[in-house]
Formats: sequence, C-alpha cells, structure tokens
Amino acid sequence: MRWTALLAGGFALLLLSACPEDPGFVGGCVNDAQCVEQNGPGFICSKDFNPPLCLCTTDSACAEGEFCNAAGTCQPRVGCFTNDDCPEDLFCDRNNDQCIEKNRCTSDLHCPIGTLCNLVTFRCEPGCRVNGDCPLRQVCRCPEDDPECEVGRCKSDLCDDQSFCGLKELCELDPEIGDTVCVEDTRGPYCRQCERTPGQGLSGACDAPANYCLVDTSIPGGRGSFCGVDCSEGQPCPNGFGCHYVVILTQALCSRDEECPATGAACETDDDCPGGRCDAQSGRCAGRCIGSEGGAGGTGFCSCVQDLDCPQDTCDVTDRVCGLTRKPCQVDGNQCRGQLSCVNINGVGGCVIGRNCAPDEGITCAEVRAAQ
Repeated sequence: MRWTALLAGGFALLLLSACPEDPGFVGGCVNDAQCVEQNGPGFICSKDFNPPLCLCTTDSACAEGEFCNAAGTCQPRVGCFTNDDCPEDLFCDRNNDQCIEKNRCTSDLHCPIGTLCNLVTFRCEPGCRVNGDCPLRQVCRCPEDDPECEVGRCKSDLCDDQSFCGLKELCELDPEIGDTVCVEDTRGPYCRQCERTPGQGLSGACDAPANYCLVDTSIPGGRGSFCGVDCSEGQPCPNGFGCHYVVILTQALCSRDEECPATGAACETDDDCPGGRCDAQSGRCAGRCIGSEGGAGGTGFCSCVQDLDCPQDTCDVTDRVCGLTRKPCQVDGNQCRGQLSCVNINGVGGCVIGRNCAPDEGITCAEVRAAQ
C-alpha cells in the first residue's frame, strides 16, 4: 500500500492507491470468509460496491450498544432519522430522534386509528379528540357524564352529516338519545326508472309534482330516465346524492346554430358568451342548437343566453300546479309568473325549472338500484 501526494489549488491531497498484491482497500474484501475473519460472524462481502465492502447482516454482528442499520454498517443506538436506523423491534421517534419499542408511544401519531397516546404510561389507549382520530364513518363523542371531555370515544352508530351514512341515508336528530343518527330517506323514489310522456316535458310517474323524470346521462344517447326528488326548498339530499339544477332548453326550434336568435350581450368571441356562442353578424351572444343532427325540420331546441329567452310558466288548470316549475298554483293567481333563470350548465345555457336530488358524480342509478 502506498500514499501519493498531489498539489491541487494550493492544497495537498492524499490519495490512497492499492498495490497489485493487495486484496483491496482497508475494509475491503474479496469473499465472505475474509469479512468473518476480519470482523467476526454476521458479516458478508458485498459486491455491490467497488471495491467490495464487508457489511453486517444482523445486530449481533455489532458491538454492544450498536445495531446493524439498513446500509449494513454498525451504528450506535444514540439516535435515528428513519425506522431503518432502528432494530426490527423498535421504531424511530422523530420527536426526540430515539429508537423506542413498537408497542410504546410519545405522540398520537404513533398510535393506530381510534386510539391516542397516554403520556403517563406511554401506551396507545382507545380514545379520540376529533372525528379524524376515528375509523371511517365513526364520530368522536364525549361521555354523557363528561360533555366537555378532552378525550372522547369513537362511535359507529352516530353521525355528524350525510357523509357518515350509507347510500340513500340521511343524518337526522334522534330526540330519544339527543344525538344524530343515520336513517333511510323514504321521501321519494330515488333513481326509480320512469318514462316521459311526449309533450309533457319532464313530468313522469315520480310520486310528486316537483319530482322530475330526468335523463340518465350514464346511458349512451340519453335513452334512459330516472326519478329525481325535489330539493328546491332546501330539503337535504341523502348520502350519494346532490341537489342539482333541473333545466330545459328554450321553446325555439332549430336545425343548426345559426337559426338561434342573438338576444344576448355584445361580444367579440365565443368566450364572451358562457353557455352560448358569439354571432359574428350581429356581434351579440346567441344560443346553440341542441339535439339537432343538422337536418332540416327543426329537430333541436336553442339554448338560452339570457333569462328572457326562457319560456313563461303557466298554471295547469287540471293538476293546479305550474306546468314547468310544478309549484302549487291557482288558475287566477300569479304563482307561475316568475321569470325562469338562464344558467350555464357544462357550456350550455339552460332554463332552471327546479332542483332535484340526483346521484353525485361517479355514482349511477344502476348502482343505486343494485344496492337496494
């Protein structure tokens, strides 16, 4: 073995070079037997390095007070950075960078869900402070005899809102226990299949006037329909459902976009017309022809670009409900005279006639019916 001195940047650098007859650098190796001879049992010669190095494989290969870390070197048990720095029966507590027993704790983060760390015994015990400490769909509650407790218990039979409940269930107050529980929502025919009668708009056999027969967009071509449930007055929707606008197009027939009137605000590009398009000839926003395949004969309807494009509601003298919004009315009253609103739904202007509970995104009525 020889040392070679080099001068670089004014500093002397010592480089270690191996003689041809040497088996390798100090600490290097050529086989496992050499490592065992030099260091004792529990060492191997790793060819993953150049030159190969002797690495430990078990804690027993190291001196007292040391352990064999993930890198294969013996390390003092005085601190750690990751669990790999600790023996198999310990983990690294990053609060103090010490290896501690896996069944002990110094923080709630060390404990399984539904338990907290007791800082007296340093053991995980059942308990919670917030709902996030509990398993999915369980809530954290204080005992009845200690309503201001610091540590509560996880409860599986209670809820804080619909997200804690099953599909089609509501979270409602149970007066007998003074807390909220999940109950099945029986108010309406959620996702019942229905058929819309030609000329009758969105009405269908859905039990109540404001429960509309809606197009099932999860079926290609929109060839299916299902019952929505009225939520226009703020009625809550059960878990898995959201309160969505029910919209219709205007009564203007069309076969192509150019046939839809330009009744909106001044514009320069289509970006100036949410839910519509910019008519180049008039420089105003106009609707789009929806449902037409481009043929003659008025097979589609124009979308709206302003409230005044929407049809006027009237009172049905037979059912005594408004024909579009399905609100109760009197023939000689003014319950149906309010102006419908034009809203932009996925880039198409539609006239709002109500709001219904319908499946949330990612859930289909076919899945809802299959779960019943």
